[in-house]
Amino acid sequence: MIQMATLHWRKTGAGPSRAVAVGLVALTALTLAGCADGGSGSGSGDLKIAVIADLTGPQTALGLGSPGVLAAVDEINQDGGINGRKVTVVGPFDAQSTADGGGTAAQQALSETPDVVIESTSSAGVAASLPVFANSSIPVIDLSGPQEAVTPPIPLHYSLNLEAGQVSRTLLSGSRVVSGVPQTDRMKVAVVGLATPAIDSYLKKIQADAAGANVDLTSVVRTEITQTSFSSQAAALVKDAPDTVLLIDSVAGTVLEAKALNTAGFKGQIIATHGVAQESSFAKVAAANYSAVRLGAVATAGSPLADAAKAKGVQAQAQDTSYFAQGWAAAYTAAAILQKCGASCSPEGFQAAAEGAGPINVPADAMYGPITFTPDKHYGLTAVQLYRWDSQSQKPVAVGTPTQVG
Repeated sequence: MIQMATLHWRKTGAGPSRAVAVGLVALTALTLAGCADGGSGSGSGDLKIAVIADLTGPQTALGLGSPGVLAAVDEINQDGGINGRKVTVVGPFDAQSTADGGGTAAQQALSETPDVVIESTSSAGVAASLPVFANSSIPVIDLSGPQEAVTPPIPLHYSLNLEAGQVSRTLLSGSRVVSGVPQTDRMKVAVVGLATPAIDSYLKKIQADAAGANVDLTSVVRTEITQTSFSSQAAALVKDAPDTVLLIDSVAGTVLEAKALNTAGFKGQIIATHGVAQESSFAKVAAANYSAVRLGAVATAGSPLADAAKAKGVQAQAQDTSYFAQGWAAAYTAAAILQKCGASCSPEGFQAAAEGAGPINVPADAMYGPITFTPDKHYGLTAVQLYRWDSQSQKPVAVGTPTQVG
């Protein structure tokens, strides 16, 4: 019988803001099949986590997962490591915000023979790394894997991103929350999506789910990454009078589109995906009808997560976006799986441990729900949170309770 891995906190100082991660409780009675074999975590020496991140180029916000990994590893080592072994981080290897860079960084990471790889890159970077890792027997955890990285499940590949069905449910249910349209009433929704393969799967799923969600899709508009104006498209969308417009685009594109819609006189609600939920993006739009989905927490001042970010010199960035929290979560997820698998953990043992670990509760309230993988589901998020701009406080505030997506 396997005792579940849990994460605890040791309090120091005067209050909760001084909480320090303690890490993983020792596991007993480990009898997981395959864990006695050699391979990943083969029993002696340091465990190695290789990190791939977008450190340069237009997607550097995604690279903030890298210091999140480093901060979590510091806490894990402070509590004695994993099964008594210290964890070292190699990298980060720069994916340069491109597909080619993602493939090259994956090769660099593999050359270090790590026990686990964590990818904090764009979906294009993750996609480019898939063939590199395909026959490596090295476990990979990504923060932004595209649909082909999560369905069908790829052996030893796990994601802390949403898959298309989760995106569809989150956006369509969120549309009702922010617009106030009851489930029994027909709701009109328009969708704006960047013209890339990564977005295609999201749009197809939204279109497939619309009828069952009692939704009429008034229009689907595709955009180019090079667009500099959305005025004419916004005017056309406003004429259709949708209750909600869903924006599935880049940060710059989403801000441009949201502002153009409101300039054109749009009276409904706007919801953006998790890639555009930064504090700075909310402030640029600065509209009470703008909402976005967050996959993880931002490092609010005074929180344990903010203290961890400050130690890595990225407190300001971690207060803006949740990628630091997602990197932190990826490291703790890897640690929980390795801990469960035991001192000597084969690739087969790692996969069995990941799929049977049950809920992995990440410290510091970094995520909105536990991480859970199963043999049929290698995308581990179970909850997300919708935020909306509050004109009075001039900051985004949570709308209701977290949305369950697991």
